Amino acid sequence: LVHFSMHPEFPFMELSAAMDVVHNSVDESADVIFGTTTDESLAKDFIRITLVATGFEKKAAQGINNCEFENKEAVAAAATVAKPRVVVRPAMVANGDYTEDFLDVPTFMRQQRD
Repeated sequence: LVHFSMHPEFPFMELSAAMDVVHNSVDESADVIFGTTTDESLAKDFIRITLVATGFEKKAAQGINNCEFENKEAVAAAATVAKPRVVVRPAMVANGDYTEDFLDVPTFMRQQRD
């Protein structure tokens, strides 16, 4: 995916040149889709290009064997995981006694607990 954000007066031929660069850089079987958005707040000679690419081949990760550390105690200390602190807070229970003022406040604000 290639997206161009540009001023409405930006020359369209420049987009063609940019797309030629993209097409010459990707695999022959790649599907390249492009779109444009005009933004009058951008300078007439400025273009913003957003490119999203997928499908890269992954190389197999290689493990490290027989690795020696200079400071084994520091490595052991870094490997320990602290227990998460559990905070129990009472939950609101619905009992049906709602006023219109209560319901005017969005749920996420009514149940905010911080």
